[in-house]
Amino acid sequence: MADLESPVKRGVAVVVTSLVGLLSLLSVLGLAADFGSIMDRVLRAVFGWNFVIFPIVLFVLAYIMARPGKYSFVNVNWVGAILLIVGLSGFFHLVHDPESYKEIIQEGDGGGYIGFAFAWVNMAIWGRWFGLALSIGLS
Repeated sequence: MADLESPVKRGVAVVVTSLVGLLSLLSVLGLAADFGSIMDRVLRAVFGWNFVIFPIVLFVLAYIMARPGKYSFVNVNWVGAILLIVGLSGFFHLVHDPESYKEIIQEGDGGGYIGFAFAWVNMAIWGRWFGLALSIGLS
């Protein structure tokens, strides 16, 4: 895509982001048949309780990318969206008992695998309370 014009790249990014957001939303709502069931399980395992927030974040990003005259969208916006998801996932995991971190992933609770990784690192380095403060700050 290096030889494509910037508006074309932006258009492709908007379509792909919107499509992934729509597939995620349909999966969360149970309206995407067998594929949706698989995607829903993957979203719950990866994001935990954030499985609902993920499609919303994608739609907001697609909306912002589609209006370059109104909004300035740069790559740092993707970093911000990732930090939002990581921060919320970490928070949702850190509010649980540390002894149950691995079990709640299997149930689709907490922050999923992202939240588990965030919580595990924070518990090992700073502890639970600083990890909670950091996850709130990232969110």
